[in-house]
Amino acid sequence: MIYFIEEINRNPNLLPNITLGYRIYDTCGLVALSMRTALSVVSQPLKRNSTGACSSPTIPLIIGDSGSTLSMAISRLLNLFSVPLVSYFASCACLSDKQKFPYFFRTIPSDAYQASALARLVKHFGWTWVGAMGGDDAYGRTALDMFTAEVSRLGVCVAFRVIIPKLPSQLQLQDIVKTIRDSTAHVLVAFAIEEDIQPVVEETVRQKVTGKQWVASEAWITSTLISTNYPSFSGTIGFAIRRAEIPGLRTFLHSLQPLADPYNPSAKEFWETQFQCSFNTSMPVDSMADPVHYNRTCTGQEKIADTETIYNDVSQLRVTYNMHKAVYAVAHALHNLLMCKKEESSTDKQQQCPDIYNLQAWQVIQYLKEVNYTNVFGDTVYFDEYGDPVASYDIVNWQNRTEGGPLQFVTVGRFDSSLPTEQQLVLYQDSIVWHGGSREVPVSVCSPSCLPGYRKATRKGEPVCCYDCVPCAEGTISNSLDQSECKFCPEDLWSNPQRDSCIDKQIEFLSYTEGFGMALAATAILGVVATVTVAAIFLRHRDTPLVSYFSSCACLSDRQQFPYFFRTIPSDTYQASALARLVKHFGWTWVGALGGDDAYGRTALDMFTAEVSRLGVCVAFRVIIPKVPSQLQLQDIVKTIRDSTAHVLVTFATEEDIQPVVEETVRQKVTGKQWVASEAWITSTLISTIYPSLSGTIGFAIRRAEIPGLRTFLHSLQPLADPYNPSAREFWETQFQCSFNTSMPVGSMADPVHYNRTCTGQEKIADTETIYNDVSQLRVTYNLHKAVYAVAHALHNLLMCKKEESSTDKQQQCPDIYNLQPWQVIQYLKEVNYTNMFGDAVYFDEHGDPVGSYDVVNWQKGPDGRTSHFVTVGRFDSSLPTEQQLVLYQDNIVWHGGSKEVPVSVCSPSCRPGYRKATRKGQPVCCYDCVPCAEGTISNSIDQSECTLCPEDLWSNPQRDSCIDKQIEFLSYTEGFGMALAATAILGVVATVMVAAIFLRHRDTPLVRANNSELSFLLLLSLTFCFLCALTFLGQPTRWACQLRRTAFGLTFALCLSCLLSKTLVVLMAFRATLPGNNSARWFRPPQQRLGVFLCSALQCAICVAWLTTAPPHPVKNTWLYRDRIILECHLGSVALFCCVLGYIGCLAAFCFILAFLARKLPDNFNEAKFITFSMLIFCAVWIAYIPAYVSSPGKFTVAVEIFAILASSFGVLLCIFAPKCYIIIFMPEKNTKKYLMFQKTSR
Repeated sequence: MIYFIEEINRNPNLLPNITLGYRIYDTCGLVALSMRTALSVVSQPLKRNSTGACSSPTIPLIIGDSGSTLSMAISRLLNLFSVPLVSYFASCACLSDKQKFPYFFRTIPSDAYQASALARLVKHFGWTWVGAMGGDDAYGRTALDMFTAEVSRLGVCVAFRVIIPKLPSQLQLQDIVKTIRDSTAHVLVAFAIEEDIQPVVEETVRQKVTGKQWVASEAWITSTLISTNYPSFSGTIGFAIRRAEIPGLRTFLHSLQPLADPYNPSAKEFWETQFQCSFNTSMPVDSMADPVHYNRTCTGQEKIADTETIYNDVSQLRVTYNMHKAVYAVAHALHNLLMCKKEESSTDKQQQCPDIYNLQAWQVIQYLKEVNYTNVFGDTVYFDEYGDPVASYDIVNWQNRTEGGPLQFVTVGRFDSSLPTEQQLVLYQDSIVWHGGSREVPVSVCSPSCLPGYRKATRKGEPVCCYDCVPCAEGTISNSLDQSECKFCPEDLWSNPQRDSCIDKQIEFLSYTEGFGMALAATAILGVVATVTVAAIFLRHRDTPLVSYFSSCACLSDRQQFPYFFRTIPSDTYQASALARLVKHFGWTWVGALGGDDAYGRTALDMFTAEVSRLGVCVAFRVIIPKVPSQLQLQDIVKTIRDSTAHVLVTFATEEDIQPVVEETVRQKVTGKQWVASEAWITSTLISTIYPSLSGTIGFAIRRAEIPGLRTFLHSLQPLADPYNPSAREFWETQFQCSFNTSMPVGSMADPVHYNRTCTGQEKIADTETIYNDVSQLRVTYNLHKAVYAVAHALHNLLMCKKEESSTDKQQQCPDIYNLQPWQVIQYLKEVNYTNMFGDAVYFDEHGDPVGSYDVVNWQKGPDGRTSHFVTVGRFDSSLPTEQQLVLYQDNIVWHGGSKEVPVSVCSPSCRPGYRKATRKGQPVCCYDCVPCAEGTISNSIDQSECTLCPEDLWSNPQRDSCIDKQIEFLSYTEGFGMALAATAILGVVATVMVAAIFLRHRDTPLVRANNSELSFLLLLSLTFCFLCALTFLGQPTRWACQLRRTAFGLTFALCLSCLLSKTLVVLMAFRATLPGNNSARWFRPPQQRLGVFLCSALQCAICVAWLTTAPPHPVKNTWLYRDRIILECHLGSVALFCCVLGYIGCLAAFCFILAFLARKLPDNFNEAKFITFSMLIFCAVWIAYIPAYVSSPGKFTVAVEIFAILASSFGVLLCIFAPKCYIIIFMPEKNTKKYLMFQKTSR
């Protein structure tokens, strides 16, 4: 630094006619010394030249400190005084925070750049599994956090993270090295200063840990100490600060003289360190720490040029180059300020330039922000908005160029953040030598790369970089390294045996030339003939409408595909939605879903899944039931049901599809499952009768009706009556399981069933009970009833149109009923709208669908305990408002196992109030863990996804389920600390009153009279007020209390110091009045003393009045200091006026101290000055120490510090001034005589 400053002073173009001075401090890496140094810099006075005039002021501007932790501490202190700090080696990213460090600048890049650059270096070399270490300080921890986040973003995993203690024990070092040795990571990235990493390196070498590639941060990559002592670390690579060869520096070092005039303590310390010797001299050293004493004596004639140490090595000027940039940046800022002074009359200046003879530190800050110059090495130096420079690094590699020689720092690349992203990192890879002298890039991965034909399968519970290589399945390939998923081959290609490419599929076809092909061809031709015949029939009737009573697939609502389709059964869209709402109603969030392998099952399953997902319900599994399932398929389906944690099973399948699954479930004795059935099998008499264990099944059924006369019609059927009814014959044979001996045709187009028994036609239907004559569950039959009647109503409307065809309100001709076409009926079907005898409105919507109307049916066991009955326990009607559509009679429902309690089916139990849901990674949203809410947040209902922040003046209770008032904190009389301070204040009042009583009792004695009794009593009164003033700081702050405590403090201390100032002037003038011809004493008589005290106090009073009228102190709730409580404190209102009050008191104290110091050697019998000097020393010491204590004390302790300062300074004045006098008055009355005082005078 000295060389750079002298170089600037010699430069005629930079700061012409200005000489820079400096003061160098050594903080020894200690926070306390750093803080003391900073206070020393900001408090140093102006220097005066030989004529007594002020020279250019010393601008408090600090270059340093080298450590991030120390720089943070110094910068926080300098913020109070708006003093800039320019560091050359503090790289912690936290120092870029302009909210905390507004006046901090640096010439070393922030660790944010280094962490990102090191992450990119790791990624560049393909290292996906690295260890990370950091020092236990702001530099190490912050850099480690940023590096970890950046490599994770780039897909690199950190195998371990180690924090290196500042003073590690041997056991801690062994644990760190054990972690390094045992880890499978072969690359170690370390963010630590040289002092922190050196013990780890030493222990690593001692334990002979090899095979590790070290990647160093800039803090130790150029460490000569480590590279020299540990040659086994050859191959270490890392980012180093850019270096430069500074011309003239070597010559400057060689020309240093340790004891030359003017004396340079830094040169002396450098000389002693370089040559390991000590000078026999009492001249001060530069360091604030204790000097080191060497056994050898320095002569001053040693030759620096003959030695080679790290102190005169100018080959690796990296930190020194940063120092060069810092010093020159400050010089350029001052130069620009000087140029502004010379051009202050220029019209392009928007504001007055600062006065360089009365410079303030804050005035330099703006010029530092605007520094932008290119130095002699071609580098552009400037600071961005965060006070940081451009991030520029050399990539350094430790190489052993000569056998057995020292390691050398070889530059093998660079990093420059000012360039485009793809150009920032440049590596000369052929020049790199890795650990062990290898030229091959070391490998550091948790799992080796997966070859083509394999995919990565992450291991459960391990980082993403740790995986197994799984072969691709047939029909899929991976054609590159480390593919996460295998790709499907195109439809006409298939995977090769290696699964790394797709090849043409084997082409196979059925040929005409083979026998099987010829047989099939003949059959096909026969089919063509039949098809053409059917096509001709369909062509004739292509517009024929179809009205279905049991086809519920939602796909049939598509008017593009099925324009003439109508139905009287609701679409599965309604059923899927209704079932989803039923599931949601009972709180089931984890259900299984099964569907038949047909349009009905698959479409309904898809719609149900989508609907329940929208309602926040998760589907644990989806199973498609094959049409003809094998035993193995049935076992797999039931295993899925049994193993699933879902206790509710929703099924969309026909009776024929679900029956084998139910049978296998019963066979395997799977219990504890609640079945929810679709309308296709909820009223299955077959299943409900054969499997009574399914009692409790619930589902939606088509609405039923009791059709009058149907039972009588069935009982009156005659199978062979005239006219012949083939359907009646088939019904009869099926009902009685017999066959007629007749050649008359049957109603079915299928082959007739032949029974062993012959029907007589005299059987009685009324005597049998089967599903074919059971009219208690007329559901499908009721839909058939609506379909037939809908067609009848359409034809009726068409007929009415015919009879009224002459009506004038018809826009088109009515169809000819004697020559009707099918398409003419369609319009009338669309317009059907009637209410049947059961009170149900029948009509078709624009999709040909009826209203979605269902009964909610529950299977309940009868009195015999075996037969299941279908009990209606609710209904669903889509024509009603949404909230009224689903109605349940929940008390009537019986669940599986005969329970009346609703079964539970959830993946995770509900999170109670005070907890929130945390979704498990890779699992559905219904599977979560219940995590307690953090402090200050609550959840007051079940299953909250996020905890709610409490309002600013509230805090969470211990259960985290409600917000309660924050604890209000202030310094109270009732707590122990407050009582102690109040007792101390009262003790001070009592002591002051006792002193006043002693003085009043002995007011006529020479000692009291000689010490100006009137001012003494006034001083004691002001001290009483000072002690009482401390009491106003206790208790809850209110508007009046805040104003009283501040104004009382200012006025009482102003009165006290005014009295002391007057007493000091009286003592000083009394001595001068004894000189011949001096009449100054007449200006300091009692009236003038009282007037002086009044004027000094009145000025403070005026400031307080201005304060109270413009921006008075007021109580505020401090909610930002502590999150869990509110600190009640007094806001200053106007900080400027408070500083005026404090500043005025400080001026009075300083003036009083100066005058008392000048009068300290006057004869004792007139002299109170030495006591006032001591009291002012204590007063100033207390209030100087008060400033940092006040700033750093939290909450109510800030008030305690202020009270302590008031009491300490008041006791200091009381004891220093009045204790000696009281001692003489009480214990040595023989000295309290005029004779004794006169004797003292004559003896002088």
